[in-house]
Amino acid sequence: MSNVLVVVGDLMLVVILWRGVAARLIGHYPLFYFYILLALAISAVRTAVSAAYGWTSTAYYSTWHITAVVIGFTLLLVLFEVWKKIEPGDSLWTRLRLRPLIILMTTIGVVAVGLTTRRNDPYLKFDAVLLFGQMLTCIFLYSRVTARRDMTLGGNLKGILSGTGLLVGLQGMNFARFLFAGASPQVFAFFIQFVYLLTLLVFAYYLWTYSPPGHIGPSLRGRIDQLGQDVQKVIKALVSPR
Repeated sequence: MSNVLVVVGDLMLVVILWRGVAARLIGHYPLFYFYILLALAISAVRTAVSAAYGWTSTAYYSTWHITAVVIGFTLLLVLFEVWKKIEPGDSLWTRLRLRPLIILMTTIGVVAVGLTTRRNDPYLKFDAVLLFGQMLTCIFLYSRVTARRDMTLGGNLKGILSGTGLLVGLQGMNFARFLFAGASPQVFAFFIQFVYLLTLLVFAYYLWTYSPPGHIGPSLRGRIDQLGQDVQKVIKALVSPR
């Protein structure tokens, strides 16, 4: 069943890449489409290694984890691209250096993941640490999106951020079950492919046409603020004692 999901996932990658060319989206999100192209190339490499050495060989196991690290770092670049679309004139380092708590939590989390896992496999530990970093990055970006009241995210960035959040969130649960609860490798591998396919479906849906972020004018923002105040008054009137 996992093999079927791999094939369907590769077809989805081709569709996303084709649509990016047809709708001229590649120039707007180059790092995202580099991630898609790299994922397709890595899948071809994994298939070639498995055909030559077998699915259970050490060569395939090493290739799978090494390429997982490569694609994981590329996904971080995609999230950085989303960040630059949200905050085009801001520096990521400027934001992070003002948040020592984030840096402290990241350090503690990385050390905790590396030391507390029951598996001694260094590949899995590094994958888990990288996934933890992706989770923190997604949370940070979501916090920036919700803090921006002067813009709408647009369909494309919403799809990239939603798909990535879905991927790292569910994969985090999958890794936790495997590393800490001792789930079987077969279930672990199947869940990886299943979640990845769901993510590709989200990407394909939201990146079918160009839908850039937009800015909310002062008049519309004022109406939104007034609507929020009116809702608060209604809620207060409903819950206040008679």
